[in-house]
Amino acid sequence: MNFIITGSSGFLGSELLQKLKFDGHNVVGFDRVDSVFTDYIADLTDISQYALFDETIQDTDVLIHFASSVGVKNVDEDKNSFWNSHLINFNILNKIRELKQQNKLKPKFKIVFASSSEVYFQGRCLREQDDCVLKQLNRSSYASEKINTEFAIKNLDIDYIIIRPFNIIGKRQTTEGMCVPTMINQILNGEPVNVYNDGSQIRTFCDVEDFVNIVSRLISNKETGIFNIGNNEDITIKKLAETLLSIANKPTDNIKYIDFKDVYSNQTFEVQARVPSIQKIKEIDGLKRYKFKDLRQSLKEIYDYKLRESNKWNH
Repeated sequence: MNFIITGSSGFLGSELLQKLKFDGHNVVGFDRVDSVFTDYIADLTDISQYALFDETIQDTDVLIHFASSVGVKNVDEDKNSFWNSHLINFNILNKIRELKQQNKLKPKFKIVFASSSEVYFQGRCLREQDDCVLKQLNRSSYASEKINTEFAIKNLDIDYIIIRPFNIIGKRQTTEGMCVPTMINQILNGEPVNVYNDGSQIRTFCDVEDFVNIVSRLISNKETGIFNIGNNEDITIKKLAETLLSIANKPTDNIKYIDFKDVYSNQTFEVQARVPSIQKIKEIDGLKRYKFKDLRQSLKEIYDYKLRESNKWNH
């Protein structure tokens, strides 16, 4: 099959690109040339080259649209990130709409879109059919763009898979407001691990290997619809910090508690709990007995990788 991946040099996009290539597919990556993992992806095309995108997409079976600003913290700090994501989404989806009207897409063309668990705001056992909730300006600006894009895709009259990821982690994930790599960097720098408020916030974490396996299975099975992707075994942020400190053989009480409002603007609210229901993906052929990687194993692999990389830079 022929694939396009936008955001192909980001964390999730680059991992999925490698998986699809390994499985024998033809994959073209589009992203900003100054993106994080540009050196990792040899055949990257600048996403601003819309003429080339127009030409390539007409011979594409599946468009995987992962290009986006990353994380609530970036949106909180940089108001332009919302507009950047909005313009990318509009330009890409409008082009698909035009090509669809001109009958220039393949008959079974499909789009796979990376939405976000942010659309739920908070809760436990969150299901795909549950209401999306917008609570306040900054956090909601990120979620609202995801919801708007979901709505636009549903109205394109093409097959789609909308993915709502829940805290995907992996060796090559950068900090950028992301919890696990940020904590590991603090440990490697000999600093206390920062935890917001009392650390009782509840989250789940899913290894990127599980993520790409599930996404590729959804595509190969020709599934359509909205799917949560995440591990539903929850953990408090305090326990997460203690686990990482234990893996690093550091005192598990080397934690610095920080008021959330001292780091984020007063227009961003801390989510107390967010845990997915994964019943829907567990009903998919090939995923019914899928076993997620153990969280501690994932954290140890990530820590060991970051430690090796840190040692390279220090020698």
